Amino acid sequence: MDKKAKSILFKTYWSSQGWKREYETDPIDFEYAKSKGLMFDQVSFSMNEIKSNLKSLLSQIEEKKITKGFLSSLSNKRLDWRSALASYFNAKTYT
Repeated sequence: MDKKAKSILFKTYWSSQGWKREYETDPIDFEYAKSKGLMFDQVSFSMNEIKSNLKSLLSQIEEKKITKGFLSSLSNKRLDWRSALASYFNAKTYT
């Protein structure tokens, strides 16, 4: 991970007091961090668009794969795989 881009990202959204409520980034720094894949242009979606996209994504994922991934995480000690289970079922409540 690019250290400079990471620093720009953190300085934009985080301070010693915690998350910033208002943030601003120098356009040159923003473009640099964006070129490294750590920052992105802002986007807006309506709730209906989000629900529609979520429903489409969920239809592409088999529940069995989610549960298998979770069970596999227990023996492989892959904590990052465990969040998929909660994320999947939480997303299902919004569609």
